[in-house]
Amino acid sequence: MAVRRVFDQKEIKQLEDFVQQNPEADFKLINLEDGQALNALNWMNFSSAEETLPPLLKAYQRLLRIIPDEQQECAYELLRMNIHSAVQIASMTKIHFLKKCAKILKDNPQLGIEIYKNAQAKRSTILVQYMDQLQNNEPHIKATIFN
Repeated sequence: MAVRRVFDQKEIKQLEDFVQQNPEADFKLINLEDGQALNALNWMNFSSAEETLPPLLKAYQRLLRIIPDEQQECAYELLRMNIHSAVQIASMTKIHFLKKCAKILKDNPQLGIEIYKNAQAKRSTILVQYMDQLQNNEPHIKATIFN
């Protein structure tokens, strides 16, 4: 199991600056595993962060995928609170998540509920994909002949 890294405030500020420097990039959709896609981004002023920024970009992307488009700034605040993914959010109770995020949700608890529901849906999708992959690699499946 991968060790979850805690990002400091300086790194998150660097991420914000990097995202602002690349306004044409859709960080919700970009393939961050593709070296060419990463190289296509504007790394000017961030050459020293080419090793440290990608893990933070991945965490940012995981959050963007569950946050409504008009509330994308919320992702930085969740990262500051050491919340990195839908699986992490869905593992909390709804009340715990809403209390933990009360400061960033301010007058919009409905946003928290929507993020939480999206996180649960994403976790369910991931689990179904995982189980499908696991079951399709079972030895008895490979030995079975399907016509």
